Amino acid sequence: MGIMSTTPVLYVRRPDAKTVKTSLERDLLLDKRFRMVPSTSDAVVASCFHEKELSVNDHGAASVPTDYQTRAQHCINQIKCGELIAVPVTNECVNRLHNSTEIIILETPNEAQLNDIIIRRRCSPIFADPPSWIIYVEASGLQKCPLSTSMGNKNHQPVAPITSKSSNATNEPSSSLSSVQYALVETLVTFSKFNQCCNESLYREVFEKSVKSLSNRTCPKKLEVIGDDRTLVVPHWAFQLERDFHHASSIIGEPNFQEGKTEFYNLLRRTQTGENNPTATPLGEPDQRHSISKFFSIQSLLWANLAKIHSCTRVARRGDIDPESGVRESGHRILWPIPTDSKIANGNPNIGFMPKSSGASSPGWITVTEHKISQSFDLTRVMFSRGNVTEKKRFGSLVQQGEYVLDMYAGIGYYTLPALVHGNAKHVTACEWNPHALNALRFNLKMNRVADRSVVLEGDCRVTLKELVEKCDKGTAACHIASFDRISLGLLPSCEGGWAIAVSCLRQDEGGWLHIHANVTVDEREKWAHWLCRSLRNILQRDHPKRTRWNAVCTHIEKVKSFAPKVDHVVADVFVGPVDSSKMRLKENATTGVVDFLGKFVPTPQNALPPSCALRKDGVLHQSWLMDNDFWN
Repeated sequence: MGIMSTTPVLYVRRPDAKTVKTSLERDLLLDKRFRMVPSTSDAVVASCFHEKELSVNDHGAASVPTDYQTRAQHCINQIKCGELIAVPVTNECVNRLHNSTEIIILETPNEAQLNDIIIRRRCSPIFADPPSWIIYVEASGLQKCPLSTSMGNKNHQPVAPITSKSSNATNEPSSSLSSVQYALVETLVTFSKFNQCCNESLYREVFEKSVKSLSNRTCPKKLEVIGDDRTLVVPHWAFQLERDFHHASSIIGEPNFQEGKTEFYNLLRRTQTGENNPTATPLGEPDQRHSISKFFSIQSLLWANLAKIHSCTRVARRGDIDPESGVRESGHRILWPIPTDSKIANGNPNIGFMPKSSGASSPGWITVTEHKISQSFDLTRVMFSRGNVTEKKRFGSLVQQGEYVLDMYAGIGYYTLPALVHGNAKHVTACEWNPHALNALRFNLKMNRVADRSVVLEGDCRVTLKELVEKCDKGTAACHIASFDRISLGLLPSCEGGWAIAVSCLRQDEGGWLHIHANVTVDEREKWAHWLCRSLRNILQRDHPKRTRWNAVCTHIEKVKSFAPKVDHVVADVFVGPVDSSKMRLKENATTGVVDFLGKFVPTPQNALPPSCALRKDGVLHQSWLMDNDFWN
């Protein structure tokens, strides 16, 4: 069916599809980038619509007709079975649809109903001049649709986030509210409707004020969206119920923090007890266990609201990566929708869920397309940094056609794939020891159709490459397999442990290029470069004494991204080999040293001192140097 992408859609009956399409096109609400298709089983249904009049009780809550649940379930079944047509629409269309309907609030909702599809009634009399096409809409949601013929193979840009609008004119949010703040306000309003009998307009104003007062750490103004299917990523500290004591020293800006609870927890507590609503009857201090259960329900509703507002199919919480961990496994967890195979005992709507399964069909599987390269992986098990996108492209442009390339820390193919796809390398050897990353790496090589020009070495690259070099020396393996023109060492915070084997893997006749990644303090960049070159020169003298004409020259240092205040993730392009090699492009003969930003060669002193980011004598990069109080002052 061609290139598919997730987009907002309206679900209509087949006989009505052409009429709706013509009407939407006339109103400039049809997303012409996509084609209409039958509904699919993986569709995300956001709202169902109903025409029947609703009775209202004394408290202003809608009494749902007894046949409605059957009707709504029938509509969802039709969508899942492909009986309805998905019409791709713009976000403005979604806004008009919601402004011309009103949300039906169940009178006595249980916890499960908080996560149900939103129920709406079409063409409410309180709204003037509803759109003509609205009477044909059965439901709305998100679905993958194929690009239209006019789009061809152009890269599809994800649809912009839905503009926040309220369900009626009296409930329109303040223009100063961000989409994230608006989602939180709507969640609190819904929760209060379920638990208190009071004037909505009064406590909505109080909620908006309370949400605006939250720190940006608790309620960020913007959230990151990643992946072709649009996954919303919530920061580690955002909307947290409990303070993480492991990082207690780094807590900033929680003015309402008390007794180990967070600013967000206290907001929900005040909402539950009625403190945030002056017109409500206080409910008293709730039971602690009952409160947490309720708060989990509120969080589940918040994740669903954030997903709908940002047109996302999944919400995940960002997790920390242990810098001392060898495999650097991801700490991300899924918040919404809850995976059916989650380890419920080890997850909840606050910290997220860890699916049991992994792989292409698992709940955590995501695909990120950058520069026409498809990168798929399990976000709950494998790390991924969007900040490296420019360096991936740069590395692909450095690789020359016909080169043999080694990626010592391949991951899911961060630099392996650009070397093959954009650099047109003759062959790439990719090393990796994280089993989940290995699974994704092999998958990505096949999906990008470059598996025939690559080989994957599983295990510690310092061991597997040493064995490979020994086989070549003994003549039991082809020499070109362990003789590379270019080597990527993309391990953070330091790849120093792999420098020696990398030098051994370079071409013995002409040498080659090392692209060495590291986290380096801003004021030590030049010091680090000179020490790096001197260290490589020492490795040559120690392990390869016959290579007397070989030197190490750093020709460029590229800043990839900021790692922390005063610390950058950088890459050094270092040529290691004979200075008169055809690979060396310096105009003058050079010994070991660094080419400065003016293009002038600066020799490295014999006693080049190590920077603070160097490995210590025990061979470990201790991260305590980043936490030194004197360093930050």
